[in-house]
Amino acid sequence: MYFNTVLDNSEFKESVENAKTLIAKILVAVPGVHDATVSTEDLTFNPPSQLINLQAMVMSLGIPKEPLLTSLSQEVTLEMSVSRMSVGVHLYQDLLGALEDKLGDKLGDIPADLQNLQEQLHKMQKLGQMSSVEQYQRPDLSSGLDSEFLVQVATHITLLQLRDFSQDLTRTLRHITSYRPRT
Repeated sequence: MYFNTVLDNSEFKESVENAKTLIAKILVAVPGVHDATVSTEDLTFNPPSQLINLQAMVMSLGIPKEPLLTSLSQEVTLEMSVSRMSVGVHLYQDLLGALEDKLGDKLGDIPADLQNLQEQLHKMQKLGQMSSVEQYQRPDLSSGLDSEFLVQVATHITLLQLRDFSQDLTRTLRHITSYRPRT
């Protein structure tokens, strides 16, 4: 019953729709930001360079993977799902913050959009009286960015992962709005 009450709340629905709009805006911006920030020939966005080939760089730069977003179920609650989304957005805020120190304003509106998205997720948590159940550990990306090449690799990887995470966010929010638990 609690789940249906939260989803039927007009403010909650509005936050979900606002979040979807922000995610769509991020997805549109990412390819252009990639073009503006990554000039290394082998680091392509469309088609994407194989992240598997860059796995050693991911490890050495300390770029963590965001929390896994899955469909709601008996094991994955709305609270867990929104918390994971929030932790993932926080991760990308921090990663892009470290890159922004090196790239200046080339990241465009993405950092501001992530901040606004985080505010919508916090609003959902507040409206649903949810706590943050996922633990967050801040990545230390800036210490490994000691060359232009490493900045480009980190930017490339972060933007590819942000795109994938944003697509997962969209699917998860769509699932949340259509999900009805079995009674």
